[in-house]
Amino acid sequence: MVKHKDLKRLGLHCNLGVFLQGVLLTSLLPHRLQKLTDLFDNWQAFLRKNEMSTLSACKSFAAAQDCIDHWVLGFENYAQLEAFIAAPVQNVSMQSCAVKDIDRVNPSKW
Repeated sequence: MVKHKDLKRLGLHCNLGVFLQGVLLTSLLPHRLQKLTDLFDNWQAFLRKNEMSTLSACKSFAAAQDCIDHWVLGFENYAQLEAFIAAPVQNVSMQSCAVKDIDRVNPSKW
């Protein structure tokens, strides 16, 4: 087990699971995740209020995490890579999207 103090020395890599298996990038919640409707509606309201795209919001959240040194990215095609590069990083508080029950946003619990 790596201790918190060792993270700075080792570096922390993020695979951008912040997209929650792509759920945060969709405009419609998959039927199997209807139990998360309240969280998804809150996410959509946040995007509208801040005039952000889903991709820009997810990228901005990841970029704001000071503990992450490197990102590991995967794309299905070149257009997705271009869209990711073009998505702006915005400095906006995402506190209104915070989830207290971590099991609700843990894909292994779905």
